[in-house]
Amino acid sequence: MRRGYRYFVLAAFGWLSLGASPKEQTPKPHQPQAAKQAQKPVKPSPAPAVKAVETPKYQPPCREPRDKDRCDLEAQWESADASRDAAKWAYWQFVASTAGILGLGYNLYLTRKAVLLAGDATKDADNALAIAAKSADASVKLAEISQSTSERQLRAYVYLDSADLTHGEIVKSATGAGLNISIVMKIKNYGLTPAVNVRISVALGVDTYPERSLAVKYAEGTSEIDVPPRHHTLNNQILNLADRDVGEIRSGSEAVYVYLRVAYVDTFGSDRLLETCLVCNRGDFDKGVMRPYPQGQYAD
Repeated sequence: MRRGYRYFVLAAFGWLSLGASPKEQTPKPHQPQAAKQAQKPVKPSPAPAVKAVETPKYQPPCREPRDKDRCDLEAQWESADASRDAAKWAYWQFVASTAGILGLGYNLYLTRKAVLLAGDATKDADNALAIAAKSADASVKLAEISQSTSERQLRAYVYLDSADLTHGEIVKSATGAGLNISIVMKIKNYGLTPAVNVRISVALGVDTYPERSLAVKYAEGTSEIDVPPRHHTLNNQILNLADRDVGEIRSGSEAVYVYLRVAYVDTFGSDRLLETCLVCNRGDFDKGVMRPYPQGQYAD
């Protein structure tokens, strides 16, 4: 309760006390009897007890005020404090929301950076895979080249080493005199590994020179043999020439042709083939020299 209200209540209580006390009777001229009676001494009677005025009990807005006189102000203060606390909480909520937004933005930034890094890593991985694939292809090619090189270095190489023509005895027949010639061919393996399943086929005869007119017919090949490295095998062929053929060969219009075919398998299981053609005429016939013919040469 405020101090001004307290003074007001006390003043009201005093005024009520004065109004309850007996008043003195003043004589009036037209009332003699009453004046006489008033002049008589009156024995004072005791004043009745004054009952205190019951004031309504003041109910402050707060249950336990720090000061009853300042209860309303305290309620205002409490309201102000609550508003201030609400403002503080709103401020800190704003700060927390701002921090959350900043954190979300930073998180999005880190996420974007992680995505970019993942993209770069994916590109690097793709590049690495491409490089690995190219490296694997290069390794395969290198292995193939290495294997091919090893095969070329170690495989068997069968070639004609030499061919000699020798004149035999003169043969006489009903058609005239003839000449037997013998052709000995040396076939050699120049490789470092054996040549297996070697089969040699030969075709020989007299044909026009320099252009051939007859088809080549190979005789049946010899049985399969093996030729070790740096070794050779001989093949001997005999041809009977008529006297007319001998004159044509020496004149150069005809020649003795020898066709050689050698089929074999190298140590790596690959099929190989050698084909060659030899020719002899004019002065080489008497010397017994066989020369390679430009056509019909093949070596695998």
